Amino acid sequence: MSLCASIPRHIDLDALRADPLAHLQSARLAAANGLVVVSESGPVFSRARDCAATIAVFGPKGAQQVLTDPELFGTSVSVGELFALPPTLKRLNVGLFSMRGEQHKSHQQLLRAVAAVDQDHDFGAAIARGWERFVAQLPAERDVALLAEMHRLTLHVSEQVVFGDADVALGTLAQSYFDYRRLLSGRHAPPGTAARRELIAMGGQLDRMLRKRLATLRQEHAASDAPPASLLGRLATLASGGDVRLTDDQVIAHANMLFLSASEPIAVTLTWVLLLLSQQPGLRLALRRELAAVPHGVGGRSDEADCPLLRAVIQETLRLLPPNAIMVRLTTRSAALFDHTLPPQCEIILSPYVAHRDPQEFPEPNLFNPQRWAGFRPSAYSYFPFSMGARHCIGRPLANVVLLSLLARILSHYDVTLARDQALDWKINITLMPAAEPVVRFVAPNANRTAPTGGRLGGPVAALVRFAAPDPGV
Repeated sequence: MSLCASIPRHIDLDALRADPLAHLQSARLAAANGLVVVSESGPVFSRARDCAATIAVFGPKGAQQVLTDPELFGTSVSVGELFALPPTLKRLNVGLFSMRGEQHKSHQQLLRAVAAVDQDHDFGAAIARGWERFVAQLPAERDVALLAEMHRLTLHVSEQVVFGDADVALGTLAQSYFDYRRLLSGRHAPPGTAARRELIAMGGQLDRMLRKRLATLRQEHAASDAPPASLLGRLATLASGGDVRLTDDQVIAHANMLFLSASEPIAVTLTWVLLLLSQQPGLRLALRRELAAVPHGVGGRSDEADCPLLRAVIQETLRLLPPNAIMVRLTTRSAALFDHTLPPQCEIILSPYVAHRDPQEFPEPNLFNPQRWAGFRPSAYSYFPFSMGARHCIGRPLANVVLLSLLARILSHYDVTLARDQALDWKINITLMPAAEPVVRFVAPNANRTAPTGGRLGGPVAALVRFAAPDPGV
């Protein structure tokens, strides 16, 4: 089935692959009724077989139609299928994103309850333990790699939140396995025999360690009346009861995916927030004053009412630099979209990065302006850093708590500044992140209550964001 000739074309695959964010922004201007063809020679991101074309979809109406119909607009090809991995490794990553139909709905409802944040369990103790382990090894007053340190911080915190007070080796292996899968999937050629064997060995070890931890948590729960303190512990107690009966394979897969969701995107978001704040010493000082006035101190569930400026900084950073800058779907059969018929296996691109810079919804869209969030609620499907619709992130409430709590701790105890002037590039490696490590220093706030300026940010990253004016830091 050929694509309708009336859909505008904006085809330059070299430009799209070289700078997908800029190309998609220009494609939005060329789109008619929210659709534009960006490839007529196969997939761009999904590696889908028998894919003849790729369509970019823009605007709230198109995003809503795609994201609320997961049966028609399905997920892209999994790494397990792409690499023909053995069943154990395929099962290890069969989370919500791989499920469809009633199974997806029932498991989503269950996991939403498992990851719920409430007054009885806000994960504050787990976050505090992870923070303390991170700080104990933080080389303050010295040059450090910011993204690596945020990965280390979220590793400690996610280990506590997801797996309980376990050895950090489990979380380290889970993160390493994810990183290696990502590395191999980003290559144009399939992995060689040695690389595939290494991936299989890592996945097998992770599966065994997760099952061992699951057995330990079940033993602890059987010996205690206390409610489970971790997400895996909650899953373990739900596995044999309720309307949805989870198998051990499903418990392990959900725990693995919850860990990745609670670590990688949060580490990247923390990095972006601190990098932007490094250029705003006056804003850092205002945030420190706001946090100092919180009556109950920094806990696991800092109320948004107590930290409106910090909450706004997080929202604005997620608007400008969303980790899921590009999302990909595939039509599972012929699909009607804006009165156009798309063929099966048609790749669909959505871009929160582009959507978040729509000037009609966000005036001065490239400006870093946390104040825009005072009393502002974007229209539905205009702002979706955690996705939206049927496959939205069920851990969004928990992610917000972790982000708010960790940033409150960092900003209360440290001024994070660039160690020197740096020109930084960005890359999309599943998530939008710095292409090289920002080198920063974690220093104690000055006693005279001023904030140091630090190095200046330049390069392609700086071109993505505009600051209102020089921030004097006084």
